[in-house]
Amino acid sequence: MFMLNRRNAYSLFVMLLVAITVERSDANAWVLQTEVPTSRNGTSTAVVNGKIYIIGGVPYSNKAGPGWSALPTVEVYDTRIGAWGKAADMPTPRIAAQAAVFAREIYVFGGYSRGKIRGEKDHKTVEAYNTRTNTWSKTRDMPTLRRGFRTAVVDGKIYVIGGAIFDRERDVRVATDLVEAYDPLTERWKKRASMPTKRMWVDTAVVNHKIYAIGGEVSPRHGVPPDDQFFARIEEYNPKTDRWRKHPDMPLLRFSFSTVAIDKKIYLIGGYTRENGFKTLTSIDVYEPSFNRWGAIPPLPVPRIAPAVAVNGVIYVLGGFVRGQRFSHAVEAFDTGFRAVNPKDKLSTLWGEFKKAN
Repeated sequence: MFMLNRRNAYSLFVMLLVAITVERSDANAWVLQTEVPTSRNGTSTAVVNGKIYIIGGVPYSNKAGPGWSALPTVEVYDTRIGAWGKAADMPTPRIAAQAAVFAREIYVFGGYSRGKIRGEKDHKTVEAYNTRTNTWSKTRDMPTLRRGFRTAVVDGKIYVIGGAIFDRERDVRVATDLVEAYDPLTERWKKRASMPTKRMWVDTAVVNHKIYAIGGEVSPRHGVPPDDQFFARIEEYNPKTDRWRKHPDMPLLRFSFSTVAIDKKIYLIGGYTRENGFKTLTSIDVYEPSFNRWGAIPPLPVPRIAPAVAVNGVIYVLGGFVRGQRFSHAVEAFDTGFRAVNPKDKLSTLWGEFKKAN
């Protein structure tokens, strides 16, 4: 039988203290973690089991700008070991598609492709990637062809929200308030209550089983003055009641930002603003919907427009654009300090592993 004397107990305590200290050493600071392998824009992102997936998009050159052909490429960053790998290519190469995760499968919705001859083509396509088998499968198409929408997952349903629909009579895309819900188990779609504000490129986050639609814009060709093109609005959707309600606006009007939700807080990261002149932001606003309270965390090292994800309390900003239209490969991380497992749980886990090893 294993016996723990005072010396061993002290050693175990030191090991636990070091592990916890290392885990939180990067709190309150942005840290360069790695670099994205491929220069590209218009990607979709997802997180499954500690791995970050960067999907599709279009190649981008700092000299020549964006390429023409959409990419099928899927690159995977394992945050646990700090290494990149590749996954199976997406069957339908797409730009600006939206990804959502259900039961460790990544569902990729919509997006568009383009070519020098045929121009741009929007897609209703929905394809699912199985992270266990590294395979893709086709699922039921979206009911409505649209661009610039966002997705959110609540209680096993994937919600497709807002965007822009092409008006053939006026030959223009117009913002929509449309909300449709997809059930991955039955592959059925259902129309839900419309968003109060028609908008495209709205950002979404989920807190306490409710969806928050934040910011966005009307169609830039919709006859709206530039100062009225963007929204600071926040609207909350409750899937259980199928109802929307308004929240107070963002304190700072921003657009092209990214959002992540951690511990009942929503982080609005980077983007542009028109206040005090058109500029790229480093600031990160933090919204707690339960208390209607705003705060902030330390800003990004440089002004940035980039996708962001959250993995176990750590925010990762993935590549993106700095200094105007210059692509940056940098992946920077900020540790919010939140963990789903507390030190007490770590003691139980490490103690069990220690006993088993002896």
